Amino acid sequence: MRKFFNSIAGLFLFPLISILIWFFLTFYQHNIFFPKPLEVFKRVFELFQKEWLVANLMPSIFTVVLGFIMGSFFGICVGILFNLNHSILKVFYPILNFIRGIPSVAKIPVIIAIFGLGQSSRIITVSIAVFAPVILATTSAISNTPREYENLGHVLGFSKFQIMGKIKIPAAFGEIFTSLEVGLQIAILVMIVDRKSTRLNSSH
Repeated sequence: MRKFFNSIAGLFLFPLISILIWFFLTFYQHNIFFPKPLEVFKRVFELFQKEWLVANLMPSIFTVVLGFIMGSFFGICVGILFNLNHSILKVFYPILNFIRGIPSVAKIPVIIAIFGLGQSSRIITVSIAVFAPVILATTSAISNTPREYENLGHVLGFSKFQIMGKIKIPAAFGEIFTSLEVGLQIAILVMIVDRKSTRLNSSH
């Protein structure tokens, strides 16, 4: 128990000391580039009012969640399809590798030019950004399933689809979930940059 409280104290000690130092450094001066802690906290509280939540935060969360779900779903499904049909894999895998090499942020102007400004454009942008790492990781993880597992499926009389559903996909769960974590980080980053780009374009 004492070790637990020491870990909690250590977790909050540095932020608390930093805020106290910040408070004393700004107590006797007024600098617009280095505001007082109370002013910052007050401004943060003002931001989290109902109007701001409705106008900014909720649409952003909706964009990230829906775009992430769409990109992940299609990425996993197409990755499975690639491993079921290697002819499709040979045709499209190099193209996807090329697309993945383009930074997600660099795709935003192209998508805006095709689909225009708006919520649907932002969702498509996030979906495409998530789709690339998920499909490549899913394809690689399933194709790298140990040969012994697949041979065991043949011994048990499994069909091609049973081997995929009962052996290969479960064996690839680790890498797939890792790609989903990366995809979520990319989704948040792309959403922020896309909203910024949209504001800049709408102001001109």
